[in-house]
Amino acid sequence: MAERAINIVHDAAIKAGVRLCGPLAWRDRPDFTCFQAGSETAAIARGVAAELGPLANTQARPEVGPFASRPSRKELLAPASAAARARTAHDQGDVL
Repeated sequence: MAERAINIVHDAAIKAGVRLCGPLAWRDRPDFTCFQAGSETAAIARGVAAELGPLANTQARPEVGPFASRPSRKELLAPASAAARARTAHDQGDVL
């Protein structure tokens, strides 16, 4: 169905004598003379990701502060480890 619709638009554009435009992926289709691609920013990001390869997206995630992710419900309900309980007790001035 989609290919048929493309052919209908193609034939109408050729008959009307106007330029036939489409996505960049169609650059090899006959009669298409202009193309729409992603933004310049997206192209730069893709280039940077390709250049960095496996090092892309290796930014550490903050564990504290306003940009830290909130703990999941599972993490909130999980029992605290002995070390965490000891740190909490120490911070509160309690002696274990």
